[in-house]
Amino acid sequence: INTGLEYSKVESSKRRTTLKMPRKQTIVDPEKQIQFKTKAVQRLSKEHQYYHTEVAENEAKLAKMKADDADFYDIKKFQEVLDESNMMIPDSQSRLKKSTDELSALLSANPDLDCEWVTQAKELLSE
Repeated sequence: INTGLEYSKVESSKRRTTLKMPRKQTIVDPEKQIQFKTKAVQRLSKEHQYYHTEVAENEAKLAKMKADDADFYDIKKFQEVLDESNMMIPDSQSRLKKSTDELSALLSANPDLDCEWVTQAKELLSE
């Protein structure tokens, strides 16, 4: 009786079986992939801009705290917050670059596609 399940046995003193389920091979629509990648680039771009804005705002707040002679502990803690924000900029930049590269590769692999997402993707890549 063939149930579509395969069992494989590992040779050892103990008998273990692993179950391998058959999977349907899925074909992903290139337009959907472009849509997903475009949305990811848009989101990561906003996130990257947000971190730059946050750093600028926090630097201004820190300068104001120092000018107002705020408590040393408060200044130290706020400096840590600013440092964390500064650490996020390179991380968000690398994720944005990776996502942009993937979108660019996807567009070059499917040059014959013409839909609204392709247009948006090309506009994003030209920025």
